[in-house]
Amino acid sequence: MMQQPPKRQKLSVDSHIADIATSL
Repeated sequence: MMQQPPKRQKLSVDSHIADIATSL
């Protein structure tokens, strides 16, 4: 199993994904 990144980083990733989803 891959190690999960810190919550702080996860929040940044979630925000980035949200931006991409909005673009789509």
